[in-house]
Amino acid sequence: MSKKNHNSKTEIKNLSNRKVLNDKIAKYSSNAIAIFLASMLLLIFSFIFIKALPAIKDQGFKSIFLSSTFDPTNNQYGIWGPLFITFVTTGTAILIAVPMAIRTSIFLKYRIKSFTKTLRVFIEILAGIPSIIFGLFALTGIGKLLQLIFHFQYSSNVLTASIMLVFMVLPILVSFIYNYLNVIPKYYLDNTLALGNSKTYSIYHVIKKLLKPGIKRAVIIATGRAIGETMAVSLILSGSNIGQLHGHGIFGVFTSSLNTLGGNIAYYMGSDSGSSKSGLFAAGISLFIIIMIFNIIFTLKFSHKKLNWKLPVEIDKNGQAIKVNIYQQTKHYLTMPFSFLIQWINYLLKRTLLFIEEGLNLITSPLRKKENVFLYMRRQAKHNRRRISDHLRFALEIICFSIIIIFVLWISLDIIVMGIKGLSNYGFSEPGQHDLGKVLGVTMLLIVISIFCALPLAIGTAIYLNEFATNKHIIKIIRFFINSLGGIPSILFGMFGLIFFLQTLHLGHSDTGSLLAGGFTMTIVILPMLTISIEGALKTVPEDLRLASYALGAGKWETINKIVIPNAMTGIISGTLLSIGRILSETAPVYLTVGMIAHKVGIWDSGQTLTSRMLYYAIYSTFSSKVALSYAYSSALVTYIFVLAITLIAHHYTTILEFFKKIKNKNKKIKTDDVIIIDQKTNKLQQ
Repeated sequence: MSKKNHNSKTEIKNLSNRKVLNDKIAKYSSNAIAIFLASMLLLIFSFIFIKALPAIKDQGFKSIFLSSTFDPTNNQYGIWGPLFITFVTTGTAILIAVPMAIRTSIFLKYRIKSFTKTLRVFIEILAGIPSIIFGLFALTGIGKLLQLIFHFQYSSNVLTASIMLVFMVLPILVSFIYNYLNVIPKYYLDNTLALGNSKTYSIYHVIKKLLKPGIKRAVIIATGRAIGETMAVSLILSGSNIGQLHGHGIFGVFTSSLNTLGGNIAYYMGSDSGSSKSGLFAAGISLFIIIMIFNIIFTLKFSHKKLNWKLPVEIDKNGQAIKVNIYQQTKHYLTMPFSFLIQWINYLLKRTLLFIEEGLNLITSPLRKKENVFLYMRRQAKHNRRRISDHLRFALEIICFSIIIIFVLWISLDIIVMGIKGLSNYGFSEPGQHDLGKVLGVTMLLIVISIFCALPLAIGTAIYLNEFATNKHIIKIIRFFINSLGGIPSILFGMFGLIFFLQTLHLGHSDTGSLLAGGFTMTIVILPMLTISIEGALKTVPEDLRLASYALGAGKWETINKIVIPNAMTGIISGTLLSIGRILSETAPVYLTVGMIAHKVGIWDSGQTLTSRMLYYAIYSTFSSKVALSYAYSSALVTYIFVLAITLIAHHYTTILEFFKKIKNKNKKIKTDDVIIIDQKTNKLQQ
């Protein structure tokens, strides 16, 4: 007995040691993956900066970073002209898209009881439509409509590009905000409703405040998407002379055809060579720095405290006051006048309103037997105002949702009709060529390489942030780097892939590109979005399941592996499939690293994907505009079918899985029934 007890104790000890070792390995591995993902931002910055140094030394810091003249043909790379247009297009798109996305997400979450998945499929189709198609549609659809409404001379202007960017960033915003709404516990809404508030009031005064972190992360990703959009913008805008704005006023910016900084980089990147590319890298590094500054400003939290006339005092562990250093004293006394001025203005406004209220009460008191008439009117007005506000908010939700659905149907109908016309008139390939299989093969290989590399990194980072990390400062730093990486324009990813994977590591031909380099580049492109999606999926797993697993003696890694990941699998697969849609929609990183000409289907060779094929026929083809447009739309139709299939699978994954499980169970039942019948027959024969 003693020997058995001794063996069981050693087994338990070995098991516990093994669990501790597995937990440590999982923690340090996921930590290393998270640090590697965060360090990618510094790696991208370093390589682009090295390529930009020759132009900075040759042209000088002032001529690039303090000038507004951008004309690479004359060796001028002043960034502020196109950067101003970038701010205008991005700012306009975000200001319109964010309120629309918030109201649409609220409408999908709290107003619709059925068909939510189907309606989300309609919206998320936009995320997978290639940017080239957005550009073509903006010229033929959005631009013509705006020209009809505002009587513009030309349809290709900054306002058309801004409205196009609204619909390009909307699916990202809606997806992130809707997923964050799912994370907010339901009891917040239930408790607010129990206090007698209306549903609309509860949503906009409680849920919306809890939604701020999700909105912040969504805005950072969407802003990077809008700033980094290059190919679609290049199809609409082509000017670079900022001087044409003089004398036209503020509205003249929206009617001009000036190109953004990312659009100019993409346009000249495909045509320039030699020393001129260094100037484009300098423009790219300036765009990188601007986005980093934006992320830092947006991430910082500002706290408004009451004015403290006394000098701030620090307390040590023993409760004794510590003398404050000179820096804190200077900061306190410098900010005191501004804080005092703000408080004095607030005090004057309050006293003025009270004075008006008392005056109205004195005037109206004889009419109501000295009752506070103003207070009664204000109470009634508040009640009516809340009711009217609820109706207006609900109406705005319906309007925003309807605009998005109408746009999706409009662009989908355009792609389907034009794609079918192109296929029926000219086919998919040029006469004498059969490159449909090659294009589809290259596209599928690019997806496989990107997902195969990105998924383990994204899962490891998400597990560390959600399960292992305890230091709040480290979590904030890693999330800041991930958000910043997600906000980098796609053209900068393409430039980094060209420098690092092709020219430094020689993963293919540096002149024509390679599929392997493109796959690694697209891995970095989708990593931030995939990581955030998987982290959100892990957060949806209830904490009670983890605690129950720990109570049964399971270790940390065992709980993550057997409880957390299986329960979050639906969200992980959904995020993966949506990342595939992002790969299909990207153009700039693909054409810079993979190429635009259909050759062989091999990882070391250059090739043509569906998106780069559209770019080739839309910009670089020698065919007539009608024929080139038909070939571009035929590729768009095939891509649209891919995106639609992926989005449907992403949202109906559980239903499809249950369907196959039922078929499997039926087959098992049939087999067992057959065995029973055979056994019965053999028994009869034996008898």
